Amino acid sequence: MSVPVELPNGIVVSAINAIDARVLHHEVFESDLYWRHGITLHDGAVVFDVGANIGLYSISLSRRFRRLKIHAFEPIPPVFDALCANRSLCGDAELVAHPFGIARVDGVERFVFDPQISYAGSSHLHELRRVLPRSVGGSVRQPFVPSRWVSAVVEELVVTGLVREGRAVHALRRMLRSAPGRALLVAGWLALYGLLVVRRLVTRCTFDCEVRRFSRVKRELGVAAIDLVKIDVEGAELEVLQGIDDADWPDIGQLLVEVHDVDGRVDVCRELLSSKGYAVAVEPDPRQLRRLLRIYQLYARRRGASG
Repeated sequence: MSVPVELPNGIVVSAINAIDARVLHHEVFESDLYWRHGITLHDGAVVFDVGANIGLYSISLSRRFRRLKIHAFEPIPPVFDALCANRSLCGDAELVAHPFGIARVDGVERFVFDPQISYAGSSHLHELRRVLPRSVGGSVRQPFVPSRWVSAVVEELVVTGLVREGRAVHALRRMLRSAPGRALLVAGWLALYGLLVVRRLVTRCTFDCEVRRFSRVKRELGVAAIDLVKIDVEGAELEVLQGIDDADWPDIGQLLVEVHDVDGRVDVCRELLSSKGYAVAVEPDPRQLRRLLRIYQLYARRRGASG
């Protein structure tokens, strides 16, 4: 299912589609999203990449540091295949790809996967309704301002490099500043949204995938200490954290966690990490579209750790 895609930095990767690869490239290579609030690594570090997708984060780490030991976890079979194909791009890092997810309990979970939005494959996709207003099929009791979503989509296309700044983008922004222009763009956006919903019903598929508790995996791999755990699991982040036994928390130096703020989950995750001995910083995602989707980044460093 994967295809070769050349990224703007010249790396040719195996990806599910070119657009997803470009979006991930921006997050990993072009922004400092993963290096804020004192997060750092060193040569020879041990990293758990939970929700590795096609492995761009691991590739980026291997180009910053030498001789890393990376355990990458990706349960969705076609994405896992692309991850394995990209291992050769990790230089002298030892990347071990694991074909299962990390969860609160061992078992099997059903993942919904859309090859057109491959980075959003999740066993918690139903939660998307809980961050959208009711007027577009969600369950949030808040006013729906379509022009905000249109503006966010335009920004997303430009920031991720899918569309270049130019006359067309400037014209769209001018339209957003006038009432008639906003009305026309909103009508087009709503029509496109409807088409995307229908298309998703046709193209998406499901996979029943194995998941294991974090502490079980740590024990089975014989890993004593982990310098960094990165978690990007599209809504299942709290369950990943709940799968860590009390005895294992002192062995984890830092955590990077993408959190979908459903039912106050940001506060729950922050309080959990703080109670385990971490200094925690929280930021809303810097991209406007992801802020509307209530996505946050948590940065956790063990208290007393040196820079």
